[in-house]
Amino acid sequence: MNAWFAGGVLAGILAVAIYGVLKKRKESAPRYDERQAQARANAAKLALEVLTALMLVNGFVREAWQFAWAGPFMETVVLLLIAGTVYVLRCVWTDAYFALREKPKTWGRIFAAMLVVNAALGVMVILDGDLVEDGLLTFPAANLLIAAMFASLLITMALKRRKDAREEAEE
Repeated sequence: MNAWFAGGVLAGILAVAIYGVLKKRKESAPRYDERQAQARANAAKLALEVLTALMLVNGFVREAWQFAWAGPFMETVVLLLIAGTVYVLRCVWTDAYFALREKPKTWGRIFAAMLVVNAALGVMVILDGDLVEDGLLTFPAANLLIAAMFASLLITMALKRRKDAREEAEE
């Protein structure tokens, strides 16, 4: 990993942290009701359990069979993306992802744009032949994983909307 890439990652993390702190200071009304807060806590617990299981399985595979499927940093990114996806999907399914005043349709458009951009970047990585190097998954493959995450998020949002419409029609 080169220094420019590492610097960019750190700058991105720092920018998100600063944005979060500033936004938190401006908010006075609660963003989520009690039910949503509890559902988010349950989703976080599930995501942590999934991450723990994935880390144990990954560590066992690396040690027992001396098999690496990616470099250590990329393995960590993949495992975190999977656990993060579990968290987001669980929150969406339990109506705890979007705050009280947020519009899911607007976020759906943003998620669709992220899917398209990351899928396009992932296809470019495949066409360039940079997906795997020396038998290990490379970091540019993360775009495909992010695209898969957004695709699963959009599918879950659509299924949830369909389920809610069906339940509303039955009443």
